[in-house]
Amino acid sequence: MAKLLNEVFCMSLHTAGLVIGWLGCIGSILLMFFIGAALLSADELARSFARDETDMFKPENESMQQREEHFHTIIVAVGIFCLISVIWSLITSILLIVGTKKNRASYLLPWLITTAIAMVLTFIYKVFLFIRLAGSSEMHYALVGYTLTLILNIYIFRGIFSLYKHIQEIQKEEQPLNLQVDNEAAYPTDTYPNYSKL
Repeated sequence: MAKLLNEVFCMSLHTAGLVIGWLGCIGSILLMFFIGAALLSADELARSFARDETDMFKPENESMQQREEHFHTIIVAVGIFCLISVIWSLITSILLIVGTKKNRASYLLPWLITTAIAMVLTFIYKVFLFIRLAGSSEMHYALVGYTLTLILNIYIFRGIFSLYKHIQEIQKEEQPLNLQVDNEAAYPTDTYPNYSKL
């Protein structure tokens, strides 16, 4: 198992968790606006893509209207999928912030699971992309850029996973104290004598 981190980017684990959570929230909100704008202008985008396809390939079997409808369907489907993904990302970032503030390890799990799945899917996609670009000059730049991004993502993931394990340790330490308080409340040790009327 990889060694747990004590800090991330020279920040304590809790501070890093809050910073990464807030950056995730801000990024998700900005992406929601961009995706919303793209969906609102889906007709114009579909028209533009249809014209570009006509100029490049000159398809004969489809009319311009059919091509526009085809691209419109793709834009809307991809836009809705991306919007749902971004909303889920916003929720996981909010849970990351709340979990970090309240020392609740389970709140960090959605962020960790989602990030791990995203990294695996991105890795698979990039492998197929690099195979397709094999031998081209573009592949070298793309490979260097993705490698740096992957290293950064793994480092951040390790940081949040370390925070998750750290919060678990805090919860284990708090459990006996909470149990002791509950027992004292149920069975008070300080009893006072009962005085009856004479």
